[in-house]
Amino acid sequence: MSHLPIWYMGQIPTDVCDAAVREFMAIEPQQAKMGADGEHEDTTHRDTVLRFAPDNHWFGGIMYQHGIAGNQATGWGYDITGHENVQFGLYGPDGHYGWHMDTFPLCGQPMERKVSVICLMSDPSEYEGGDLEIQLYQDYKVDMQKGQIIAFPSMLQHRVLPIISGIRTSAVIWLNGPRMR
Repeated sequence: MSHLPIWYMGQIPTDVCDAAVREFMAIEPQQAKMGADGEHEDTTHRDTVLRFAPDNHWFGGIMYQHGIAGNQATGWGYDITGHENVQFGLYGPDGHYGWHMDTFPLCGQPMERKVSVICLMSDPSEYEGGDLEIQLYQDYKVDMQKGQIIAFPSMLQHRVLPIISGIRTSAVIWLNGPRMR
């Protein structure tokens, strides 16, 4: 049995990423929390500093277009009605995010995350470790360069391995739509 592709790759010019990073770094940072309402803080599972872009930030629009293209090109065909604000993450030494899904299928909300869209905002030569892995029957290491975007179904388990040295930054949005049926 074969299945649809598990991810879609796109590219944003690095100078556009640099402009977005300058704006994101001016936003007040906060320690990452987990859960449908962000009610859990557990640095043993997730150690990331986050900054949340304001509504309708221009970089979120670019990422949204890549997510829509991925949803169509792969054949996932999810019903997408919008996206969440950009979450800019900074992973310093020992920063990581253990295995997780980006959707909460049993939360009972009328809308859920369908497609996760991640853009690597730093050059991999600036840090060691910090690999993104996606799991479907096995673990897949995703090789990314600065400005590359990956879109994948939010229900897939994925993680960011610990940073050994340097700083890894990424921007993330989630494409939302009505609950799966």
